[in-house]
Formats: sequence, structure tokens, C-alpha cells
Amino acid sequence: MKSYDDAKLRALGPAEPDLEQNRQTIPLRDEHETSAWVVQRNRENSDGSPRPLVVLFHGGGFTLGTADHMIPYARGLAHLFNAVVLSATYRLAPEHLHPYGPKDAWDALQWAAANAQSLGADPGAGFVVGGVSAGGNLAAVLNQQAKDNALNPPLTGCWSVVPLLEPPKKYADRWFSRKQNANAPCLSTAEQDLLDGYYAADKSSLWYSPFNGKEAFVGLSRTYLQVCGGDPLRDDGLVLYQALRDAGVQTRIDVYPGMPHGFWTAFPGYKTSELFMQDLAEGFGWLLEKRFDAQKVESVLYIPSHSTSD
Repeated sequence: MKSYDDAKLRALGPAEPDLEQNRQTIPLRDEHETSAWVVQRNRENSDGSPRPLVVLFHGGGFTLGTADHMIPYARGLAHLFNAVVLSATYRLAPEHLHPYGPKDAWDALQWAAANAQSLGADPGAGFVVGGVSAGGNLAAVLNQQAKDNALNPPLTGCWSVVPLLEPPKKYADRWFSRKQNANAPCLSTAEQDLLDGYYAADKSSLWYSPFNGKEAFVGLSRTYLQVCGGDPLRDDGLVLYQALRDAGVQTRIDVYPGMPHGFWTAFPGYKTSELFMQDLAEGFGWLLEKRFDAQKVESVLYIPSHSTSD
């Protein structure tokens, strides 16, 4: 995994001259620390508008991944929306079982809220939590935690991509993608089951899924979802979308029929991968209620092709 990360970052290259990309150490509740990247336009290239705050969490089945994974998204969002973007990591299973991951992520989100001004951000211009796969789970969980615990300043949006959530039994008639897409490329159901075993989550916990809350979804910030049609986790996202809408939450979704889990990173040159990135930009424009230059998306928001052979 380390070689994969290194290859991806080499392919992406250093931050553009108009961006600042700095390491940040974040203290956790139990005297441990986690690390993050902070990405933003430098002062000379800022458009002078208030800078929204975006906090991102990587995927990897709660067992793999680093803050480096979200650098392509962080750079793109900083370019397009003049955002201050924090890409944070969290302790991983099996060394650190559930709920270490989500509680570390919650600590990082609270730290970002408390330190927004020193980071150069204005949460009044927007405060979004987001993530992909396991990070999509964390984003959905933290959206609920932020509401339940009155995070100040409050979240204004949530971006959750191909999240793992496992809805309750009452949604069983709508939750069948584990069987339908059992042998999907990129992520199979057997592989997901293996990752679940490493994570050893309490699936009744609110730290695992917002579906477990007493007032699940009521009063949450607006949410943008991206879901893959050929993914064992497809119905986790689709059921979440319906549950949010039923609770009156402003919700938007884009679905990519037939595409496997994380296809845009595995096959970045595909037309559908380009569409995914364009949708991502439009989704963030909706979350932040902010316009952006659509002509720049392809050049600033992309996953590089990479090789781990060198």
C-alpha cells in the first residue's frame, strides 16, 4: 500500500505554485496524535472571498490508507472553490478496532472547527465533511455526530461516496447489492466481508452507522452522494439517500450504472471517470452554494494514472 501511495503522489506531482500544502499534527482525545494535510490557495492567488472549510477522510476498508489518498480532491476543491481543505487520517484496524477510526475522525473534525480561523477558513462560507468508501462511512457518521453534539460552528454539508453503512433489517427489500454484485471487480462481497472482520465493528453503534440513532437523519446538513451501480455497497448509498429524503434532509445523488467500487481511481482515463469528477465539482458547488469554473475541472480535479512497478 505504501508503494501505491508513493506512486500515486509521484504521478500527481508537487502542489501547483498557487497552492500551499502543509502537514498538520492533530491531537486526539487519548494523548495520541494523527496527521493531516492542509491544502489551500496561497494568499497571492486567493480570490479574496471567504474560504469554506472542507474536511476529508480516506477510504481503505478501515485497514488501509493515508491522508495522501485525498490530496487530488483537496487540491481540486482548493482551486475550484477557494476552500481550505484538510485531509486527515485515523487509526486503522486490525491494530485499532472500531470505534477508534470514527472517534479519531470526530476528534479531527472538532479540531478543524475549533481552529478554522487559524487555518484561514471561514466556516460561515461553508463547512463540509466528506470521504470515500470507509471515509464515506465516516462522513455520514460524523454528519450525525455533529448534529447530535451541536458541533460549533455547525456543518453545512456532507459528501459521502460509496459508503459502507449496512442499513437495518427494515430496509432488507432494498438492500440486495451484496448478493447482486458479489463478484464485482475492484471490491467483491467476499473482500468486503474480510475487511469487516478486521474492523470488528459494533454494528449497532452510532459510531458505525447513522441508521442507529434514535432520531436518525433528522436535522442533518445537506448531503451529496455518489454511488456505483456495480458495487456491493451500492444499496448502502441508495438506502441512505432515501432515508435522508424521508427525514427532510436536502439530498442530491449521482449514480454510475454498472460501474464498480472506486472505478474512477482504478480507471481514471474512462469517460465515466471524467463524468464522476465533473459531478463531484457540481455536487460541491451545490453543497457550498458557490459557483465554480467548470472549464477548470478537468485540469485541477483528477486522479493521475500511476504504476507501482518502479
